[in-house]
Amino acid sequence: MDAVKEARQRYAAMLRDKVHLRSAALVRAFAELPREAFLGPAPWRVLGSETDDPVRLYDDVLIAIDEKRSLMNGLPSFIAGSIDALDLSAGECVMHVGCGTGYYSAVLASVVGDRGSVIALEIEPDLAERSRNNLAHLPQVRVVCANGSTYDPGQVDAIFINAGATHPCDVWLDSLREGGRLVFPLTRSNWAGVMFKLTRTTDGYSASMISPAGMYPCAGAIDAEAERRLEAALDGGGYDRVRSLRREIPEKHQSC
Repeated sequence: MDAVKEARQRYAAMLRDKVHLRSAALVRAFAELPREAFLGPAPWRVLGSETDDPVRLYDDVLIAIDEKRSLMNGLPSFIAGSIDALDLSAGECVMHVGCGTGYYSAVLASVVGDRGSVIALEIEPDLAERSRNNLAHLPQVRVVCANGSTYDPGQVDAIFINAGATHPCDVWLDSLREGGRLVFPLTRSNWAGVMFKLTRTTDGYSASMISPAGMYPCAGAIDAEAERRLEAALDGGGYDRVRSLRREIPEKHQSC
């Protein structure tokens, strides 16, 4: 167990340095939370091979949850960078769409603390039940089996979408308090795209690119027409210069 704890400490430091994490609370969460506790019994599938060594789980690797459904416990460096972009503070309310078996929801719960709250959504009933069991010791977490593209959490401070979408769903934008942040992957149905951060302001939404992204599609958030236009936009480049989101259909303008 000492070796696993030491591996966890090295893992947290590696994530901090690799993606330049700013949140000390986030680094501490990765250093303290046992990833193996959320992945079921050994052996675990790592990069197509099996291991029963929990130390191996503290590399920057995907871990299979269900290979037949292409469901993974996400790449730690990518998820860590995305959570860091949410700029979470203790006491805030955050919704996590696509919580899987609950590991990253537990990370979010650690960051917002006992006075905060996490709404963890999972559309697959078996995974939602696993999350509910894995997170039962955290009273600030509520697991909901629901479609994340339509579920209304009420007003929240932050939303993390852990599944690809061709567009930001209306309910995500409407649920943000002023100053609220949405981090989501704007992707095509082939999983490829860009991670974006949106912040609700007094008169609209500011926006910025976080990183390239490859994400399992979010049920209900993949629209064929939106995908066609998104593909043309992504192929044209310039997404690193995006600074705002307009919900109304704008007149054609060189700034769009």
